[in-house]
Formats: sequence, structure tokens, C-alpha cells
Amino acid sequence: MSGGVAACSVCGIRPAKYYRASSGERLCERCLFGLLERAVARVLGKAEAKENSSFVVPITSYSPSRSLLAARVLAQVERRFKSRIYVLVPTFYKGLGEDILKGAPQAAKALWAEVTPPPPPEAKLIACIRYDRAWAAAAARLLGADFIVMPTARTSSTIIALDSLMSDGGLGLTEAAELLDLGGLRSVNAFFYVEDEAVAAMEFLEGVAEISPACRAYVSVKGVYESVAGRPEIDHSSADVIEGLLSAAPYKRCRVCGGASDGEVCSYCKLMRLEGLQVRLL
Repeated sequence: MSGGVAACSVCGIRPAKYYRASSGERLCERCLFGLLERAVARVLGKAEAKENSSFVVPITSYSPSRSLLAARVLAQVERRFKSRIYVLVPTFYKGLGEDILKGAPQAAKALWAEVTPPPPPEAKLIACIRYDRAWAAAAARLLGADFIVMPTARTSSTIIALDSLMSDGGLGLTEAAELLDLGGLRSVNAFFYVEDEAVAAMEFLEGVAEISPACRAYVSVKGVYESVAGRPEIDHSSADVIEGLLSAAPYKRCRVCGGASDGEVCSYCKLMRLEGLQVRLL
């Protein structure tokens, strides 16, 4: 390839735009998008999605830009089927509505969702995910949808699992899982089989609008992120460990967010005052 630019390791034709440290591949934009498509298709296959399933993609409080990318990839995966895709934009992003709506795929139906209470300005990552899954689940039931599609990727799942084991006795492990059954409604982590770095690269290459999160997410245990960052062998071996830990600890489920709980309502939802959560589609 002229100019000293390496060719894509997969197609061998287009110039590489991303170096994937976990595999040593150099990928062009199209092949990187294809990697994400296959990852999402794998998750949906394991979740037993049908060709006429309906999906809700919430624009999350903690990762709105990645949520938009999840909607775009999902639309490509489902383009051959009779699936319905709803992109739900919470009203706490009202001032950024146009950027979000323009970034949503044309195949999806974008709806506003009025959510009460709004997210906290800052919260633990596990709490942020539970908040967004709780309101998205309420909206999905109003729409009669089958799936909620969350934007969590593999590295984040590993970090969540470590953080949970070190800080809440494993209650937060449900947020690291590939699939969560909410009683007839299923929540899936779209990018469970792809590292965060690859997803972030695709956000940039796709030109997804950089939207400031409504809730700044953090990991509560210092050093957890550093223990995983740059270590693909840890990152990619975490799935079986997470599933094993979940099966070994059959907790109750929070009636609000569906996550593991030691009571009817989990401590995360209590802290965010979600017992009286209200969602209205506009």
C-alpha cells in the first residue's frame, strides 16, 4: 500500500485504521464495523432473538455516544429481519436532542422518554447501569419490546466484575453478565465480546457525536481499572469466570432494576430513590 500505510489484515485491500492489540490485527473501518456486527449478532443469538423481535436501545446516562453506536450496529445486524428498533432518548438530554436524533439509525424509531427521578450527576458505574436498565425496562414493557440493548463492552464487564467482588460482595456481577433475564424481557450487553478500545475506535471512525454523559460513572475501588487496562489476556478470559460466579451465587432480584439484591429493592436503587421510578413515553 502506497505511502507506507498498512493494509487491513482481514480484507487486505483497504488501509488499516485501527490496531487491535488483543489479536495483532490491523483493521480498516469496514472490517472493524464488521467485527462489532458479528459480536452483536453472537450476543443476540445466545439471547434467542427472533427475526421479528423488538429492541429498545436507551441513550444511557453514563455512555450516550456508545449507546448511539450500539443502535447503529444493531440496525445493521437486524436489517434482513422484520425486527423493530426503538431508540429511547430520555428527557434529561433534552438540550442535546437534535444531535442524538441525527445520530440514530434511520431504521429505528426514536422516542422521547420522560424519566423521574433524573440520574445522579455522579455515581458508581454499577449504579449507572442499574438506573438506565430500570427506566429502559419500564419503557420496553410499555412498548411490548423483547430486548433492551445496553452498550457495555468486554473490558467494562471485567472491571465491573472486579469492582463488585471488591466492594459489594458480588451483587453487581449481574451488570457484567452478557444476558440478564428480567422476567420475559431480556437485557443484553451489546459489545460483550469486544474490548472497549475497539468500540471506542469505531465511535471515532463512525463520527458518532460526542455527547457528555448526564451521569459521570466511576469505579469505586482504586486501581481496578489499571489492573485490566492493556491486559487483553485478562479481558478475554473473564466471560466464563463471570458466568461461573453468577451461577454460584443465586441472589434475589431487585424489583426495580432486575439486578442481584439482598432484598426486594437493591441498595443501588434505594440510594438513587428509584422505588418510585416513573417513565412516560412522549
